Amino acid sequence: MKKLLATFTMFIILIVNIFTWNLKSTQYKNEFQNLYTYKDSLNQLTNSKYDLNSYLWGGLSLQYFLYKHSDITKNDEANVLWNKLKGNQNLSQEYYYMSLMSSLITISIYGMTSYQEFFAESYTKWTSTNDEAKNKSWELVNYYFLNIYPVLKNTISGYINNDKMMKVIDEDFEKDTSKALIYETNKQTKEMKATDLNYDTDDQVGFSNNKENTRYPYASNALYLAYLSSVNNGNLSFNYGNSYITSSESLKFYYNSINSDDFAKLTVFMNDTYTKASNESITNYNNLISSNEKKFQDFSDMNSYFLEHTSSKTTKKGANIFLEDSINDMANYYSWSDSRKEKFKKQFLDLINATLSITNLYSLNETNKEAFTYNIISIIFSPDTDIVDQSGKNTGVMGYTSMAGNLESSNEDALGVYFSYIVYNGEAFNLDTKNGIDSAKQEYVNNWWSSANIFTTLNHEMGHAVDSFLGENNNIYKSMNSAYNSLINQYPIAEGSKPLYKGKVFGFDGNTYENDFDGNKIIFIVLGVAVGISIIIGVTAVLISKRKTNLKTPK
Repeated sequence: MKKLLATFTMFIILIVNIFTWNLKSTQYKNEFQNLYTYKDSLNQLTNSKYDLNSYLWGGLSLQYFLYKHSDITKNDEANVLWNKLKGNQNLSQEYYYMSLMSSLITISIYGMTSYQEFFAESYTKWTSTNDEAKNKSWELVNYYFLNIYPVLKNTISGYINNDKMMKVIDEDFEKDTSKALIYETNKQTKEMKATDLNYDTDDQVGFSNNKENTRYPYASNALYLAYLSSVNNGNLSFNYGNSYITSSESLKFYYNSINSDDFAKLTVFMNDTYTKASNESITNYNNLISSNEKKFQDFSDMNSYFLEHTSSKTTKKGANIFLEDSINDMANYYSWSDSRKEKFKKQFLDLINATLSITNLYSLNETNKEAFTYNIISIIFSPDTDIVDQSGKNTGVMGYTSMAGNLESSNEDALGVYFSYIVYNGEAFNLDTKNGIDSAKQEYVNNWWSSANIFTTLNHEMGHAVDSFLGENNNIYKSMNSAYNSLINQYPIAEGSKPLYKGKVFGFDGNTYENDFDGNKIIFIVLGVAVGISIIIGVTAVLISKRKTNLKTPK
């Protein structure tokens, strides 16, 4: 074991043949644009044993869980729609229903983009929905993160194994408390109001929203995505980003005789969304962020931990994560009130405490809730109007989560995600400052985002990191734990040949930057994604656009 550990440690310190995957939150202005650019001619990953998406499978597991906890297979209209699909004998009915349920539970057009974005939007829903708006859908997502994710992490982390993943969920479903938690697609009554859920009207809520005058009618896109999901059969590389449809007319190419009656019946699917989450489920979540068992009792405690945990001899700041200085500098830059700054700190504190609670590696006898902190090597906030990537080029994005790992080793224990870090554009946290218009709320009622929270990007990007943690197997984790300090020193914030970020960083040099913030630039902001891969050898980095693949998820 010592020899194996030493091998992994050396492997990580050298960082030879690792990939970096950037999940970026794209800023849009007056028109939604295509989210992806693929370069199919680039095939540098052809010889890789596994596709990198095979290590980012949290979204797939969550979709199977939601499907299992529903009565969708007994819904007459769902079966009618399935039977209207052209050529459905060659399609996967299970993935069709999984997709429908996922779009029903996590209402987010952006979350439809991929399994990875669905996971991040669901994580946002889980960690940023206010208590008053927590409903049956939130309760299901809450149960998954409290009871399913930790078991998956401690039993099959690393490369996706469909059989084992489904077994964990199926066995949990045998419990009385689990079996009783079912989303009823046939429910005929509503308990809450649209306003209770932070919408303005009923016709803004998920499947009830299919207005042709909107950019992307939600119900139509949910049906088209369900069709494509049944074609792709659980392929973790499947991407819906270029497929959004703007009219229900497009569905006639895939469904026979689909009509207005079908869409009217789909609105009934939403009724259980108006069911209030149980008091027990809300209490269970709040215990993560308020009980004495949480990792950090206050923001100061959390700040001190990360200063020591990421202490570095190679950066003048002395650490790779310096939350207090970063947030204070950012608050000054955007002229935040004290109450707004404290609200942001509280949301960050709650987010970290919830995250550390579900990522505890009890299978390794680690009960201190610190395991996930060895996956994160930095959290960066930038005043750059257009934050930059690792090469220093502008990205046009509001934030990204960068992940590093190995896809090329002949040793399967060395394959997977190694670490990640997050870069936030400060403008992402000022969505409600343009003429009193709350852009986050606008995107929520338009069904683009899963949460109306004004700091939603904070939680979304953390969701990507939590997804990546499933792709880090226990052997890699042990090595990361051992080599963490060396890695921190090798990758400083802004200095040296391999800085994590080549732009400005809030709180880095002790000076407040001159404010050139323009609220007009964030009227239309969506959590899009630009995905890239970087093969790093020594200090040389080559950025490669992610290419399309047709690989099916192996079982």
